[in-house]
Amino acid sequence: MTLDLPTLSFAVTIVMALSAFILCAHWLVNKHIEGLGGAALGMLLAAIGVPLLVFASLPASELLSFTGQLLVMTGFGAIWLGTAAFWKKGCRSRRRLLYIFIALGASVLAKSILDPNKAGEDLYTIYWLTALFALATVLVTVRALGGLKMVYKGMIRRTAIGAVLVILLFTAHGTYMFGVGVVNFIGQEALLQAYNFSVITRIELILFSISYALIMIIITAEKLQGQLRTQQMIDPLTGALNRSCFLEVMRATVARAKRYSEPVSIIMLDIDRFKRVNLEHGRAAGDQLLRDLTSLIMQKRRAQDVICRFSGEEFILMMPHTKEEGVKMVAERIRHKIAAAAFSTPKGIPVSLTVSVGTVTARGDDLEVDGMLDMVDRRMHHAQQLHFDSVESVGG
Repeated sequence: MTLDLPTLSFAVTIVMALSAFILCAHWLVNKHIEGLGGAALGMLLAAIGVPLLVFASLPASELLSFTGQLLVMTGFGAIWLGTAAFWKKGCRSRRRLLYIFIALGASVLAKSILDPNKAGEDLYTIYWLTALFALATVLVTVRALGGLKMVYKGMIRRTAIGAVLVILLFTAHGTYMFGVGVVNFIGQEALLQAYNFSVITRIELILFSISYALIMIIITAEKLQGQLRTQQMIDPLTGALNRSCFLEVMRATVARAKRYSEPVSIIMLDIDRFKRVNLEHGRAAGDQLLRDLTSLIMQKRRAQDVICRFSGEEFILMMPHTKEEGVKMVAERIRHKIAAAAFSTPKGIPVSLTVSVGTVTARGDDLEVDGMLDMVDRRMHHAQQLHFDSVESVGG
């Protein structure tokens, strides 16, 4: 059984339309995930453009050819933007670049309409622009993962299989399209016919369409799993770690510090008279103040420092590699910053907040999670009993 062009062209149209339908359905189910809509739109435009290119073999069909190629180019450009948005890398500059490239491509393709004798001579344009958008998709995915080193780690650890598949798919697709564009540009008609590039290109489009739809489903599942893991780790109100996750992180940090003989310091703070704030201004105002206070504590902290909402209005900041002098300085800075901050309720009513703070530093055999938490809790409550808005580093 031979593969004839009309049958393959029909198969390409059906498969791309089916892939576009799958992506659209996938987007409707997961509307909260950015980029899926752009990916679905891109595949839909390409699915419309391909049959127009097939019909362009008919006489006096320069306009159909122009429209089909423009739709295919725009479709792959939309896939690029959709993938960038999926990785949270969408920006206006990419949209402007897309408009510029499409405009340039359209101006080149317009020669087929203005001069029918040159019809087909500029076919390399669609291949080169498609290859360019494929390369851009690869680059934005690599950057989203943090570079080639992180791509390798994600592949080995099986934490970014979908992203690696995106890179492989678009690298292969872009390389093939660029190669076909070069062959068209240098006018090697004999080479095109000898290797039957028309058939190969249609088969490649079928494989690409199916693979892209499946890969988008895979990376969406990975993203949803990641979001679920994050939700299990993060306090939904403040964005700080929750208690259970913090305890796991602290145990791992303490174990490492013991192994390398490093100090670990923790700061525990409690908002003074916070119940009165809730009574006077309401629960919504209290929630807003907790969010604002957490943001204030997070400012200018080191990457290795970990903040946790330990209970209602109690927070813990763990600082690895930090000695007594350093943790006392940080605790005093946080206390002064909170006391001087201009907090306000959602209704704009100004509210003053202060905190009572306890600190503890441990090293060697004293590095024990429960013992450190018990000590810092006693010191924080000692600060509250003696005087609000104070730091207790010794005693207890």
